[in-house]
This record gives sequence, C-alpha cells and structure tokens, in this order.
Amino acid sequence: MKSLFRYLFPLVISLLIAIPGISQGATIASDGGLTLWISYDDLDNPGANLDDEVTVIANNNCNLPNNIRSFFGALASPGSCGDGTINEKCTGKEKLTGDLEKFANYLYEASEGAHYLRHVYISDQGRSWETADVQWNIGGGGSSAWPWGWKTLGKHTYMNNALSTCIHDIFHHEIGHYLYSLADRYPTANSSNSAVGDYYQGNINGGAIFNVNVNQAALPGVVPQVLTGDWNTVMNFNFPHKFVDATNASLTVSYTEPGEATVNNQALTPALLDDPDPENHGPYWAKFGFTHPFAKDEWSYISDEHIDLAGVHTEGDFSDPDFDNMPEPQFHFI
Repeated sequence: MKSLFRYLFPLVISLLIAIPGISQGATIASDGGLTLWISYDDLDNPGANLDDEVTVIANNNCNLPNNIRSFFGALASPGSCGDGTINEKCTGKEKLTGDLEKFANYLYEASEGAHYLRHVYISDQGRSWETADVQWNIGGGGSSAWPWGWKTLGKHTYMNNALSTCIHDIFHHEIGHYLYSLADRYPTANSSNSAVGDYYQGNINGGAIFNVNVNQAALPGVVPQVLTGDWNTVMNFNFPHKFVDATNASLTVSYTEPGEATVNNQALTPALLDDPDPENHGPYWAKFGFTHPFAKDEWSYISDEHIDLAGVHTEGDFSDPDFDNMPEPQFHFI
C-alpha cells in the first residue's frame, strides 16, 4: 500500500496543477511567453470531442480580411488542416492545433519577437468553459473579446464559427483586445438611425461625449471595392498581422461636437489632435473600458501597458522577426 501511494501521490498533485480552477488566467512570462487556457465545444450541439471529425467551412467574415490580404499582395487566409481548403475533413484536434500554430506566428510577428505562444492548455466537451481564457466554439456566432481580459477574472475571448478557414486571423484580432486592450479601427458611420449607433465616441477637453465616424475609404485597386478604416492594422479587418505606429496610421474621422460645426475628414496624424485633451476623439466605450484615443498609435499604447515591449520597436521600422528563433508552442490536451 505504501508503495502504491508513492506513485499515486505525484499523479494527484500533477492533476491538481493541470486542471484549471476558478482563479485560472492567462499569463505572460518574464521572457514574453504567453500561456492560455482554452475550452473547446460546439454550442449548437454541446459535448464536442476533439477527436471528432469536423469539416472546414466558408465564412462571410473571411471575405473582408481576404480582400485586405489581396490588397497587400498576400494569399487568401489559409486553412489549418489537410490541404487547407473549404470542405476539407480532419479531426477537431488537427484543426485547432493548426489554427493555434498560425496564431503563434502572428503573435510573434506583431510583437516583433517579444511575445510568443508558449503553453496552451486545452479541454474539450466544454469543460472549464466558464474559467477558460478562450471559449472556442465550433458552432455559429460572432467572435469578440474583453479588453484586458487576460488579467481580469471572468472575462474571456469568445471564438465562434471556429471551423472557418480564417479563424486564426480572427483570433489574432481578438487577442489584440484581450491581451493589449486595443480598440477596433473599423469604418463606421454613427447616427441615431444607424445599427452601430454609438460604436465610437469622443470628447474635447472633457466636454460632452459625441459620436465619431471612422470614415469609409475604398482600397485602391481592389475589386470589389472594400470599405475600410485603417487598413494597416490587425485591429481593422484582421490583416496584416501588425499594429500601427505614428508612421503608418491611416484613418480619418468626422464628428460634430455639441454646439459646434461638423468636422469632416480629420486625419489622425502622428501627433494627437489639435486640442490638448489626450483622451479625445474616440473610441470611448466606457462599458468596455476603451478610452484611449485613435490618435495615439497602437504600438505606443501597448508599450505603455506592457513594459516588456518597451524599446522593442523603433518608430517606422517594422522588423521581420526570425521565426527560426521562435519557441515552439506546447499544446497540452487535458
């Protein structure tokens, strides 16, 4: 009996370490390695097993990022298992692993080698769904994420339609919210009759909050024309897998400050806008915690918030990290 206990005790301890508990959250190690906990399921048909066969699907949400890819001369977003085409069949594990491997490359590229995906703990059949960092749903729906969700208990990245070809692109975009608290830079026209309503808001010198339109500019040479906000960032339509800085931000806004004339097509240049208020001109989503202005470039913002990224990026120099030096992500299936 004593001999048996000697073997069982380490096993019990290891299981307690491996199974995520209520306090589980994503971590960034001192060397920049990211650890995530993922719960996998099909909310349309709960109880999905990673060993089940799945079919790669088309998704309308992939059309815009693929048009952006075309504008940059890149191929359409590749599938993650088999030959990567729509209707390809593979196991859920193969599809998820392929998506995470592509995401690992995106994270490494966007952070210029400073952050990388090191450990991912994965359970299927929806186990630990409410405590996982990422709720990975192969059923229908749209994806979203909470800003700073990685360090806030109960705030998740919600991935839906996860069998689509471009889900790894979408995942990288959502991690921009979850890990870096970056706001979308989509185009939108705000109005009282608009479905998007107060999607973006701003203020001047602490005054009244007003709606902000992110203008819709067509990408040149792309047919059909793509209406876009800032096409240089993953926080628009998921490609390219980089952030904007003062040199490549490309976004104009229009707004009407209460009691003032409408301002049209105001370019967000490297400096903050004319007035001295550093918290202005959107996005202002108090309910989500986005209050930093568009005019502050993404790289400066995330470096302020992630001290491990300070000094990594030189303004105007988007480095191409050596992927040969990227640590291989470790996937742990629980």
